[in-house]
Formats: sequence, C-alpha cells, structure tokens
Amino acid sequence: MMTNTCIIGYINKEKKEMYMMGDSAGVSGLNITTRKDTKVFERRINGKPMLMGFTTSFRMGQILMFCDLPQYSGEDPFEYMVKRFIPCIIREFTEGKYIRSFDEDGKKDQKAGGTFLVAFEGRLFLIADDFQVGEDVELFSSVGCGASYAKASLTTMDKLGIKYSKEERMKLAMEVVAYKSGGVVEPFNLITCKYD
Repeated sequence: MMTNTCIIGYINKEKKEMYMMGDSAGVSGLNITTRKDTKVFERRINGKPMLMGFTTSFRMGQILMFCDLPQYSGEDPFEYMVKRFIPCIIREFTEGKYIRSFDEDGKKDQKAGGTFLVAFEGRLFLIADDFQVGEDVELFSSVGCGASYAKASLTTMDKLGIKYSKEERMKLAMEVVAYKSGGVVEPFNLITCKYD
C-alpha cells in the first residue's frame, strides 16, 4: 500500500517551533484506506527533536520511525543531513529490504528510497527518492500528490497577509488539498515542538 498523500512542514522562526502535518490515506490503485498509523512523527537526536513526515511507502516510514540515527555533533544541519544522516538512511533502507535499484542514463545500480520531510534545528529538509537533500527558501514545504496545492495555498495566505496561526494555515491548506486531490483524506495529524 502506497501513501498518495500530503505532508506539510513549517518552521516558525519567531516562536522557535517546528510543525509537521500529514493526512491519513493509504492508497492501492483506486482504493483508499484511512490508516491509524501516522505519517508524521518525532524522533530525538542527542535530546534534540527531529520531526519527519513521509510519502511513497508505509514500509519506508516504519523504517524511519524505528531505525538508529546518527548522533549530531553540532555541525551545520545541512552538512549533518548530507554527510551523516543520508548514508545512515541508505544503510537502514538496505538492511530493511526497502532500498530499490534502477538504471538511469547508462549508470547501473542507482539507489532509490522515497520522499520525506525532516525538520531539524529550525531547518526544513526535503529528502528526494535519489537521496538528495533539498531546502526551500520559504519556511514551509510539502511532499506527496497534494504538494502543489498545499504550497499554493500557503503561498497565497502569506501573500495576502492572512493572520492565521501556522497550525491554522496548515489545516486550511490540507483541507484545500483534500478537496482537490483524491489521494488525501482526513484526519490530519499535526505534531509540533520547540527547538533551541
């Protein structure tokens, strides 16, 4: 069962808070199941909160929930993600029988995982299925089949100066996504935490 989904991550620099919201759809062809297990969750690295939200596969998400993650030494969070977090995730996906191989442009045995968001140390990272680490210029991002709707909704609210809290903005954006996308269903799960 795949996760045709919408995950939204948001960073609030003023309050030093990180947010992650996900829907509850499990999709198999044209069939949708409302899943009890959540697509957004919190991990701790050296006592520091890390929020994750996944799409692509529930198996991938389950590995992310319970795998051993590398310690954080206080380096730049982007460097940590690229040099330590991603190699660890590739190992964990391989051991968990989730890693996929494919050929691209004559390069054999390229490794693929899945797509997910990570909020860590007040930064929001998008991990793509080829394990690249991306970081949007905005303080929010989204992944899944509803990502474009979510980003458009959040951008519109920002441009109009709508005075909703970050939580209210995320919920409204997710409602728009569920209205427009057949792969996104309620309930919407929100997690939030403070960062240093």
